[in-house]
Amino acid sequence: SPYEAFQNAIKIIELENRLGIFHELAIQRWLIDHALEVVRIANEFYTIGYIPILILSSVLLYRFKPERFFFFKLTFLLGLGFALICFSVFPLAPPRLLSGFGFVDTQQIFGSNLFNRKTVLSFYNPYAAMPSLHFGWALLVGMMAYGFKHRAFKFLGVLYPSCMAFVVVTTGHHFFLDIVAGGIVVGLAYTLVKGLPIWSRAV
Repeated sequence: SPYEAFQNAIKIIELENRLGIFHELAIQRWLIDHALEVVRIANEFYTIGYIPILILSSVLLYRFKPERFFFFKLTFLLGLGFALICFSVFPLAPPRLLSGFGFVDTQQIFGSNLFNRKTVLSFYNPYAAMPSLHFGWALLVGMMAYGFKHRAFKFLGVLYPSCMAFVVVTTGHHFFLDIVAGGIVVGLAYTLVKGLPIWSRAV
């Protein structure tokens, strides 16, 4: 429910304050005041840097690294299962909906060519901020890219999830703890998938 989602958001802010990591608001305000063009780029990257990259990564892995695609696919599905449980148990309103705290919905205020279309919003759950699958899937793609020997892929493997973490905070879609949770969900799923051959042999 929206009420529970907003109450949980307040709990996250209180927890981050205790941990000394509640800096999302300061980061967003500074960027809006001093680097608005970066905010506009982040607005678009939030959309075009998510599903299209997942699809492209899937196709490339399936075509050129089918054995790695196996881990990608199973990790994606298992991570999604974990995330759906989290969304049900802990609905969470994103920072962008907490205008009373000073957060800004950058895609609504400064515009986005893609995100605000009805066809996109019809598939969007505004209270599924914990964990951040935007970061989680970006981390998964980064892990797959880092596994290649070429330095360019390793660089992209680090750069892409780092950029996504920056983007979800800039646009007000996620707290830092959402990002951490996204990493945990995908990391746990990947670890379990990696252990499948060992478990199957044991059985």
